[in-house]
Amino acid sequence: MKISYLKQISLILLTILIFTSCFKEVKKPNWNVDLTAPLLNASLSIDNILSDSLISVGDDSLVSFVYEDEIFRFNLDSFISMPDTSYRYAAYLDSIQLGTMTIVESVTLGDIITNAGLGLFITDGSSYTIPPLTGLSSDDIIIDASEYFQTMTLTEGLLDITIENQLPIDITNLIFQMVNSDGGEVIVLDTFLIIESGSSETKTVSLGGKTIKGNLIGQILNMDSPGSNGDVLINYADALITSIKVYDLVPYQATAIFPTQNLLDKGDKIYFEINDIQLYEMDAREGILSIDAYNTIEDPVHFTYTLPGLTIDGDTFSVSGIIDAASNGQASVLHMVHDVSGYHLDLRGAGPTERLYNQDLNNNGVIDEDTVNTVFVLALAGIDSTGHLISLSLQDSFIFESSLTELVPEYGKGFLGKDTFPGSGNTRPGLFDKLNDANISLEDARLSLKVSNQIGLEAALYIDEITATNTHTLQSKTLQITGIDNPFSFAKPDDPFSIDVDVDPVIKTITLDNSNSNAKELIEILPDVISHSIEFYLNPDNDYPPFCTGTDFIYYNSDMTANLNIEIPLSISASNIVLSDTIPIDITQESFENINSGSLFLVVDNGFPLTAKLSIYLLDGLNIEIDELEVQSYVSAANYDTESNKVISSEISRLEIKLNQSNIDNLINAENIRVIVSFNTSPQNQYVRIYSSYTLDLFLTADVNYHINPS
Repeated sequence: MKISYLKQISLILLTILIFTSCFKEVKKPNWNVDLTAPLLNASLSIDNILSDSLISVGDDSLVSFVYEDEIFRFNLDSFISMPDTSYRYAAYLDSIQLGTMTIVESVTLGDIITNAGLGLFITDGSSYTIPPLTGLSSDDIIIDASEYFQTMTLTEGLLDITIENQLPIDITNLIFQMVNSDGGEVIVLDTFLIIESGSSETKTVSLGGKTIKGNLIGQILNMDSPGSNGDVLINYADALITSIKVYDLVPYQATAIFPTQNLLDKGDKIYFEINDIQLYEMDAREGILSIDAYNTIEDPVHFTYTLPGLTIDGDTFSVSGIIDAASNGQASVLHMVHDVSGYHLDLRGAGPTERLYNQDLNNNGVIDEDTVNTVFVLALAGIDSTGHLISLSLQDSFIFESSLTELVPEYGKGFLGKDTFPGSGNTRPGLFDKLNDANISLEDARLSLKVSNQIGLEAALYIDEITATNTHTLQSKTLQITGIDNPFSFAKPDDPFSIDVDVDPVIKTITLDNSNSNAKELIEILPDVISHSIEFYLNPDNDYPPFCTGTDFIYYNSDMTANLNIEIPLSISASNIVLSDTIPIDITQESFENINSGSLFLVVDNGFPLTAKLSIYLLDGLNIEIDELEVQSYVSAANYDTESNKVISSEISRLEIKLNQSNIDNLINAENIRVIVSFNTSPQNQYVRIYSSYTLDLFLTADVNYHINPS
């Protein structure tokens, strides 16, 4: 009877009640109202255990649990870190050349004859026998070196005194002295025992520790002669010529006119320390080349800095500039920054450039062979003489510095070394989070490690340990591998020779199943944690090749990864596999306010080849359980064909859930219903396959007693 008829029944009952109102006791009538209302319509599938991302459906619709997690990754940044490098050269006063200075003065035969008082007897152009002479001396010889320097204090230096005898007589016991005109400090005092006619003699004197002024006085303190052997032609112009040569000067301080000179003319190298990796070419994705120069010299310094191996679009990197002269004791500073992104680096050192010019550019006596990890540098800096006196002290200098920093390779080629990279950690599959209490026997299960290699080297993966742990049951299993190689080798990919083309990776999968391991045992404990310890060996079977012959390569966007995979085809023997779903319901109090008992009928259409036990819970708006509705009976398994290993027809079960008043009240207050289905195989040792099309469909209706209250 429909609820709309209740108004008519109520009128009849009301009439009866009026006529029986004098009775002391009235029993409340119960009317069995056929109230059938759909409360729930739901369908549960394998998706209720796992998310779609963890389920794979084969071509035959067989469901597999699948899981994949990246457990190791390394790329260019992982093992090639280009260190910041720098090049520095300092030219201090002790390396700045003062040049070679030569001063020539002479004493004539006429001067000697006159000083000896023989001018009346020995006339110019005559023939005369010159008598022995002793105790002769010369007037002061003014030596003017001011065209070279004003003053200099030397830590090192040499002075050659050369006396050439153009006189017709030998000279003996010649004592020569040179002093500063200002102060009289003796610079040179030396004796020439004999200087034969028509010959010359040289004395070398150290100037280390001496201060020399630009105006000097030379003097012959004594000079003797045995005279001539018979008459000789007297030519007053014949002379003793004194040459003073100052050279190899290392000044401590000086006020001088410095000659044009190179302060820096050097072929050198910038070397990258990058472990055992040997690169002979590289493209820069990023990089900064900085140049800093400091000049305390009172002359401007010009420079050219060239890196023959740093090129872009065929152009060689070279920069020139001028560092201004220091002024008022303040150094002149030059700072330059160049972005070398996109440049190509030839890392073979000086060899290619020296062979190109057939010249020893780094002054090591040979044309260099090719090397690795090395940028060749040509640095030239110098001053042009201004003709002005400038003052320098030992602290004055020209300092040139360059640095390559923040260098990130876009591409590198060579030999990438022999190294070992360990990897360890934990992965949490999440496959079995809803199967904690299940007992599962698997017909098949596979662990695998998939290596994807985009880095241009040969490598090998060694599995040190893989352990599965169920933290709920405290079970643990460690992988045991038999009959296959460990480590597992894999090849390197082909070089596309372009940064615009991705490297096609070499992919190798190491499958661990029943044939070569106990992988199934690890999975059957339903682990929620899998720990791993692995190692990657780079170039394990390759020795270091001769420089610049390696064929390894790496691109910035390339990497090498290892993924841990789990695949479980759902052919199982199991108990207590749980599916659950939460469904909203909307039962108004007006609809059930007069219901005091009855039953819910649960119609279950089971498409799984598993028996099922159902539990139904009433939930409030916060999904907090407020009641459990008891379902007494089990749901029968679908009809399963062991030949095809598929369900041939579902099984429909009709289950009664008896309600009391408390159940009804809670049903009115419930906002959600949670249905939990616990599956079991029957018999327990039978393996059944689970396909994606299998569902368990639920239809819940009510059949209740409706109480009519008397007025």
